[in-house]
Amino acid sequence: MVTEEKEDVVKGAGWRGYLRKAEIAAVVFLLIIIAIVALFRGSTPITVTSEKYKITGSFSGNASALKQVETEQFVVTDMGKVEGSAKENISTANPKIFESPENFKSFTYDATVGKKIAIAGTCKDTYYTLLIFKSGDDYRKDPARAYYNTAFPCPASGIVTLSVNLKDFNLPSGNYYLFLADQGEKGSWYNPR
Repeated sequence: MVTEEKEDVVKGAGWRGYLRKAEIAAVVFLLIIIAIVALFRGSTPITVTSEKYKITGSFSGNASALKQVETEQFVVTDMGKVEGSAKENISTANPKIFESPENFKSFTYDATVGKKIAIAGTCKDTYYTLLIFKSGDDYRKDPARAYYNTAFPCPASGIVTLSVNLKDFNLPSGNYYLFLADQGEKGSWYNPR
C-alpha cells in the first residue's frame, strides 16, 4: 500500500515536472514571437515578389496610420419637387417631369478609404428607396444603371434615417449622386428627391 502511494507520488511528480517544462517552453516561445514582432516593427517595406500576388507595404503597429472612414450626411426634403413626379413612377412617366441629376445630393467616393453616408428625410408610401447613380448617368434615361437601389419599409412616423457603408457593396471610386424616392407595394419608385 505504501509502495503504491509512493509510485503515485512519483508519477504525479513526473507529470508535474513535464507540465512545468511545457509551460516554460510555451512562455519562451511567446517571448520569442514578441521579440520578433518588436524587431520588425516600423521596418523597411516587405515586398512579395510573386507576380500573381505582388504586394508592397510595411508592418507598423501604429494605430494612427489607419485611415478613418469618412461619414457624409445628407438631408433630403421635398423642396423643389417637380409637379407630377409624385404621381408617376419612373418606368411609365415622361422623363421630363423629373428633376435633373445635377439637382440631387452629390458626393465623391474613394474606394481605398471608404465612406459611410447618413441620410435623413421623409417618406409617404409603404417603402422608401435609396438610389445611387454615377455622375454622368442620367437616371431618367436608364434607371437600371443605379449602383445602389434598395427599398426600405417606411416608418409609421414618415421620418427616415438611414446609414449606408458604401464599402459593403464594392462601389468603385468616382463621383456619384443620390436621392430618395417613394415606392408602393407594387410598381417602381416615384417622387425622386
